[in-house]
Amino acid sequence: HALAKNIAEQLGKKSRNLTFKGVGEALRYKDIYLAKLNSDCFTLEKFIEGKFQKYLNNTGEVCVSSDDVITQKAECVSSFSYEISNLQLLVVDI
Repeated sequence: HALAKNIAEQLGKKSRNLTFKGVGEALRYKDIYLAKLNSDCFTLEKFIEGKFQKYLNNTGEVCVSSDDVITQKAECVSSFSYEISNLQLLVVDI
């Protein structure tokens, strides 16, 4: 999660000077925390109101119309992750 968040932030910084009609702000990840209780590890994150929607599955396949703005942002993060990692990493399951 932290790596995907960092990649999305880097993309956001690179795209600040670009203007895209109707796209708005870059995709952002919320903070999560790793916790350990006895021998169990788990993550904690703030509850987000609303309906859950997946945009890209584990293979990178689009789950919502490609015309959807958030889907396009998710695809940008995924593509950017591949480029910035020198073709070693692909962020999916967004």
